[in-house]
Amino acid sequence: SRPQERIERAKARLAALNPSAVLERGYALVMDGDKVITSANTANDITHMTLRFRDGSVEVERRR
Repeated sequence: SRPQERIERAKARLAALNPSAVLERGYALVMDGDKVITSANTANDITHMTLRFRDGSVEVERRR
């Protein structure tokens, strides 16, 4: 039915945007505590960050 097809398409779009699915595709999240860092300018102001990969996290320290 048409409504069911719309629901299935919406579910597929949501699954593709799931942060865990993004990590599974090889991307990493750069975190400052609980906040996601989305720009290099912001990262320049932070000394310690966490890189979150699909299989775990790595703590990093930015050097100038």
